[in-house]
Amino acid sequence: MRRIIIVLFLLTCAGAGGLYAWGRAKAATTQGQADKPGAAGGKGPGAPVPVSATPVMQKDIPIYLDALGNVQAFASVTVRTQVDGQIMKIAFTEGQAVKKGDLLAQIDPQPLQAQLEQTQARKKQDEAKVVQDHAKVRQDQAKVKQDQAKQVQDEASLSNAKVTFQRYSDTLAANAVTKQSVDDARTLVATLTATIEGDQASILADEAAVQADEAAIQADEATVLADEANIKFAQTQLAYTNITSPLDGRVGIRLVDEGNVVHTNDVNGLVVVSQLQPISVIFALPQQDLQKINARMLTSKLSALAVDPNGSALLDTGELLLVDNQIDPTTGTIKLKATFPNPALKLWPGGFVNVRLLLETRTKSVVIAAPAVQQGPDGNYVFLIKDDAVEPQPVKVALIQDGEALIESGLNPGDSVVLTGQDRLKSGSKVNVQASKKKGEKETEKKDKAEKSEKAEKSEKQHKDAPAEKSGDAK
Repeated sequence: MRRIIIVLFLLTCAGAGGLYAWGRAKAATTQGQADKPGAAGGKGPGAPVPVSATPVMQKDIPIYLDALGNVQAFASVTVRTQVDGQIMKIAFTEGQAVKKGDLLAQIDPQPLQAQLEQTQARKKQDEAKVVQDHAKVRQDQAKVKQDQAKQVQDEASLSNAKVTFQRYSDTLAANAVTKQSVDDARTLVATLTATIEGDQASILADEAAVQADEAAIQADEATVLADEANIKFAQTQLAYTNITSPLDGRVGIRLVDEGNVVHTNDVNGLVVVSQLQPISVIFALPQQDLQKINARMLTSKLSALAVDPNGSALLDTGELLLVDNQIDPTTGTIKLKATFPNPALKLWPGGFVNVRLLLETRTKSVVIAAPAVQQGPDGNYVFLIKDDAVEPQPVKVALIQDGEALIESGLNPGDSVVLTGQDRLKSGSKVNVQASKKKGEKETEKKDKAEKSEKAEKSEKQHKDAPAEKSGDAK
């Protein structure tokens, strides 16, 4: 049975070898016929050269300035504690999106709450003292009035005593009164005079007491104001025990855990919050572009495109925010900053993107595919197709962008130029314009070739492995 299998395998190999030799011979015959003079698309003298063509078009062309940019958060804040204390609660999840004012962490509020209550009690005590000082002022003012009334009364008595003394003095010569009565009247005048002086001294003392009381009231009221300030400070400190997000954004990696004691002078903080919507991109352009950019910014805002590093996908569209205030003397470049709304969060801080700054849009521009432009000793030129023949046509290229060449002069819309196959052309060469394959067809053809190549490799491997296996079986 094994000998029969070996024989069948050898016959199969021989048949396959014969088919391969026949195919090679047929291909050589076909190639020989194609190389004969006059064959279509061949290499003989006077034969049309196969080329592909591209039309000259007229359209609006956006002019971009391209640069490599670095994505940065629009705002980034390291959240730190403003009071010392133990962390009782971490209220966020790492990587969570937060809004401004959302609770991030809570510090033990009890020590600061006690301090606040103590300050509030001190304020009430000082307010009671102010009330007490006001009562004392009113009491001293009443005493002043009482002493003033007594002084008026004593002055009236003094006036009567002086009148009596004068009358007694006048009648003493006539022996109408005794000398003792005159002396008593004199003594009474002196006594009342001294009393009035005492009343005046008492009034001055009472007025001084009133002034002292008013000064004490002002001091107590100032103390109350200080107490109010201390209460506000204590309330603020107490509010700091609830640590909230300072902006809308996304939190990063947690830098501290619950139970730790934190201080206001800690270096690392609790967490970093970064604002991603909008987001910024920093990039640099040569200083030669500065004047054009500044001139455009005077009239309108400049649009900016953020493209992935491969240049295949548009990530977001934004606008130029600012141009830096100085040129870097070491590189001769100027830094610029663009902002993007970043709705899908395709831009992430720290990443690199290609930035395309839209400088202007040139309307009704003449453009062709960039590979059609050739470089000669006299400058740029293209092969212009006319009546199945070509002629070199000098052109002036303004710029090449996105695979297209913007032509300033030398071509008109509707002209047709050679896209590929220029290496075999010269002035007056006949051409055979072949239809260019579409992108989808090229990809399909490439895929088919890859599949055929893979199948051929598998078949060759099977042929190589088969004899060894049969040999092993025979043994």
